[in-house]
Amino acid sequence: MRKPRLIVVGIDSGCWEYLDPLIRRGEITNIARLRDNGTAGILRSVIPPVSSVAWASFMTGKNPGKHSLFDWLVYTGKDHDFRLFSGADRCGTPFTFYMNRAGLRVGLIDIPTTYPPQPLDGFVICGLDAQESSRRLTYPDSLLQTINQRYGQYEVEVPFSILYEQGETAYCKAWAEEEDRRTQIAIDAASDFDIDVLVLNYVILDRVNHVARDYQLCEAAIRCVDENIGRLLCAFPNTDFVILSDHGSRRTPKTFELKRWLYDRDYLVTKEKDRTSFEGINWALAELFQEWWGMNGFGERVLRKCTALLLFWSPAVVRRIFESVLYRVAPGAASHYRRGCEIDWTRTRLFAPCPTGMVWINSQDRFSTGGVSGPSQIRNLIHKFASEVQNETDPDTGQRIFEGVVQTNTAYTEPYVKDAPELYLDLSDSPYTLLQDARHIRPTSRHDTKYVVDSQTRFGDHSMNGLFVVCGPSFRKVIEDEFRVADLMDIPATLLYATGVPIPEDYDGHPLLDLFEEPFVEQWPVRYQQSADPVSHPGEAVSSVRLETEIAPEVVERLHALGYLE
Repeated sequence: MRKPRLIVVGIDSGCWEYLDPLIRRGEITNIARLRDNGTAGILRSVIPPVSSVAWASFMTGKNPGKHSLFDWLVYTGKDHDFRLFSGADRCGTPFTFYMNRAGLRVGLIDIPTTYPPQPLDGFVICGLDAQESSRRLTYPDSLLQTINQRYGQYEVEVPFSILYEQGETAYCKAWAEEEDRRTQIAIDAASDFDIDVLVLNYVILDRVNHVARDYQLCEAAIRCVDENIGRLLCAFPNTDFVILSDHGSRRTPKTFELKRWLYDRDYLVTKEKDRTSFEGINWALAELFQEWWGMNGFGERVLRKCTALLLFWSPAVVRRIFESVLYRVAPGAASHYRRGCEIDWTRTRLFAPCPTGMVWINSQDRFSTGGVSGPSQIRNLIHKFASEVQNETDPDTGQRIFEGVVQTNTAYTEPYVKDAPELYLDLSDSPYTLLQDARHIRPTSRHDTKYVVDSQTRFGDHSMNGLFVVCGPSFRKVIEDEFRVADLMDIPATLLYATGVPIPEDYDGHPLLDLFEEPFVEQWPVRYQQSADPVSHPGEAVSSVRLETEIAPEVVERLHALGYLE
């Protein structure tokens, strides 16, 4: 048995804003020890700072324009047809391939975009995006049976039924127990497979930050991660450690209803309902009674049904009076009365399939039924949309909702920029999250505040600034109070350099040489190698995997519960 040369620990959603108070109070001693004896800093994520995109950049060393994942959903190439992503959609050769080719054995645990698991010299245990029902959760396949026999049935995620039925404290506790178990699996598998480089990701903080109203549970999640890092330090002494996060975290007490905003400005247009139908009248009254007047319960349902029946059987002139009054009393309810759920693509100009801030232009260059044509129209649309959305403020505080609008062709590089959504709404460092389906939340006040509401199900979101810590025999200890800033894409290049593997020439990141001891850098100059990437996008070979992922309801439900999908 050989000892790993490098341990890479992901703290999904980790950030110094959350960790620093615990370090000052002496509650997380292992991360503090690593930071005090090594080098630490801020790790900038990618656009958008979500796990599917960020971990793809971590695995490939490339920006989204090169690895082709831009969100949780992937555009299929058919008009306005999107499906769930899978690791098979990720372009770019993972750094683990180059390590294997150099003779290093690698173990991966719970790294997004590694499903379906691909063969490598070492092992893979899939996480967030894996289809639990397929049971293709590991490579080699026999590893899953070993895990189930030794540690009990492996589950990709702690069931959300615990959250719904027992509450957020029980959910956090269940995740802590699961992370403890995965740490033991990691330690044993590293020994069983003679691993040189072990990479594992702790997701408890990300999950709890999203769903827990009580911030103290986030701190409990961080303490859990710190304790497990302590177990790794004991199991692998005198080993190089790299701690990193794919993005940071922030608390989001308020939510901005993006879809309703797009509706009301006619960027997103739906086909009109049959306003003479009972369902249309009932829907408008539900919006009026529940969303605008705060009524609920049995009494509201009886009043609504009776009123709907009266209006349904009333003459057309009475219904027209009802609609005009509705527009004056509750414009949002009237909007729902007029509009259906089916999008009118011929008149829609902008749409956002996921609540991540990524916005698509419905251009005729991309979609046959697009509502925008020509470069001039697109330029004018971007200018108009950017000026309007950046002027949106919280009516209670006056704070701007969005920090800016980024055109992705300025943030990404070829070859897949053409496949990306054109715009990104930056709220990664603000106290707001996005909600797409406005029907799930009641506005906190009257019409002028209808886009900003109190968060009801999603109390934390991602931020751009993550963290990193390096410590071990190869890394230098920073004596001065130095806190540097690096990019997530620098990490895979740094991992390859730390293990003596040449860096692919097409990487966007660079090895962080100032993290290493000077004798190490002098002895081991940076070397480069030709990229092993195929010329084209993965295609026919993964079509069956894509179909399997597309019909996986448990993955969709998982991402929906975390607020990643509508």
